[in-house]
Amino acid sequence: MVAADWALDKDTYETNAHDEKEHLKKVVKVEKVDEPKKKVSKKFEDEEKEEKEDDSESDDDVDSENESENDDGDSDGNSEEDGDAKESKKKPIVRKTDQAITDGKVVFLRNLSFETKEEQIKEELGKFGKIDLAIICKYKDSGHSKGTAFVYFSSPLEASECIEGVEDGIIIDNRLVKANLAIPQKEAVDMEKEKLTKVPKDRRNLRLARFGLIRDGTAAAAGMSKEDAVKRERLAEAMRKKLENTNMFISPVRLCIQNLPQKINDQKLKELAQKSVSAGAQITECRVWMDKKRLTPDGKPKSTGFGFVAFKEHMHALECLKKLNNNPDTFHKDHRPIVEFSVENLLALQARARRNVKDTSEKMTERVTNEKIRQQVKQSIGEVHTAGMKFLPKFTGKKIRHRNLTGRAKKNVDRIKAAKNTKQPEMPTSNKKKAMKKNVAKYLSLST
Repeated sequence: MVAADWALDKDTYETNAHDEKEHLKKVVKVEKVDEPKKKVSKKFEDEEKEEKEDDSESDDDVDSENESENDDGDSDGNSEEDGDAKESKKKPIVRKTDQAITDGKVVFLRNLSFETKEEQIKEELGKFGKIDLAIICKYKDSGHSKGTAFVYFSSPLEASECIEGVEDGIIIDNRLVKANLAIPQKEAVDMEKEKLTKVPKDRRNLRLARFGLIRDGTAAAAGMSKEDAVKRERLAEAMRKKLENTNMFISPVRLCIQNLPQKINDQKLKELAQKSVSAGAQITECRVWMDKKRLTPDGKPKSTGFGFVAFKEHMHALECLKKLNNNPDTFHKDHRPIVEFSVENLLALQARARRNVKDTSEKMTERVTNEKIRQQVKQSIGEVHTAGMKFLPKFTGKKIRHRNLTGRAKKNVDRIKAAKNTKQPEMPTSNKKKAMKKNVAKYLSLST
């Protein structure tokens, strides 16, 4: 059964999917019915347990569906059912572990063809030992294969021999299939959570650039003047260009403040920064950059409109950035401060440290920070990572959501899209394969 529909852009599809999921959570109610216990054979019970393990091992979306059903269910039943539901909600969900998986008898296969049958798996892996059961993992709603399977051997020795025998893979139904020892459901869920919460290594602190970035067209840029929006875009592009050099990194404790009025000097900037942070914050550097070629009537150099403020700890620098950045009450609503973490040159800092430090055994780089600052930076990078953001976006200009366009603007976007679709260049073979894999992944995600 093949279904065809109009393709949507990624942003629109994800928004619609999220809205539909939230709507279903509110509308759908699931009632729990106590079914009488039936006598079933031991083999059927084993198969049922294995299916549960299959669903959780390959795709943890099922867990979220179960949680939403537990949250929304039992609200429309009678008083007795409501009482039972409340009691069941209070009790934690205890998942039974499959003893065969714990004993190391089960092998997990991946990269199977969607057309592969259980009999083919038994036939190919039967040479390693007696197979009690082979189960192909499928999506509950569509019944489509996930491309993975569980194979139950009669002993742990046979399972280990199978894994050793297919260490480099085995061809099943014209596909190179990989095998691993199956792990319990709880361990699989914990591994997925750890993968999502694990903070990526960022030695140059590149993700800190996100805290200062405000794009025109977003909610954070409400009321921003066009001049400020253009300047922000120009500064973001300049930062991206600087960071192409691997010797450049983002300082976790030093801020660069743009859009400073001419009346702001070092002392006033320090007072401004001190007011924006909590008590106990220590400022180690504060200066406004002066242009010695441009002089005031008094003969003093004029301000270039930007300055630097450095704190002893990263948390205070971040607090100052969040308070001052794009604040309409600091200077003027049409001339707001642009605050971002400063981009530093490691080689220049090392050269300066060599000049100032007599003891050569001392560390001569500001990139090597103490453990306290390192942990604070890790937490900030974790915030950006959890939000699904990486480094600066590819396009730093005005953000336009096509779904919000109307009239002529929408027609222009539709016309450009139609022109692109009609004039699609021929893709190389490698790109074609990648596109096919992407389409398969999209189909599987739609199935869930």
